[in-house]
Amino acid sequence: VINTAIGSNTFRVFRGAGTTRPSSLFKKWAFSRLGQEGEIKSKLCVETTEEFDLFFLTLSDDLLETWNKELSGMNEFRSRKMVALLLKNFCFWEGFDDAELRTYIKKVPLPLDSRTLSAIRLPYNKVGNYKIPMNPTMGFINQEEKYIELQKYIHYLAEKARIPAIYLDYLYFFKK
Repeated sequence: VINTAIGSNTFRVFRGAGTTRPSSLFKKWAFSRLGQEGEIKSKLCVETTEEFDLFFLTLSDDLLETWNKELSGMNEFRSRKMVALLLKNFCFWEGFDDAELRTYIKKVPLPLDSRTLSAIRLPYNKVGNYKIPMNPTMGFINQEEKYIELQKYIHYLAEKARIPAIYLDYLYFFKK
């Protein structure tokens, strides 16, 4: 799961960021933080959404700190996107039983990238406090308040559709 979590296009923003390959650093970090297969399940199968959110933010902050020791160019929103991509990939992990998977997919955060921002741009721009540009990039997400508002809006859309938020990412991805 870790080896396939993030495609090379995600790392292109870090070209020339240092001597370590960004993908190598990310994989090394992910393996060290999630541990062996038995440990992974205990970390991913927490009881509440609040516990999962704390786990997500802790992982994101840890990636940011680890990354900036060896490379440059990482900020808190990029680290959240990368951790969200990693956690999204666990939706296909065979280590979950059916009940665990159903619980997990309700908690996994949606990675905010140009694709997901484009998908919500028109409806969000009618009601949101920020205007998503026509061709958004990760640079658009530059404030904590904006990040939170966008995530809340995505969860609102998912709730209206009666699906987990992560499904919106898959629906848009497979639409292309």
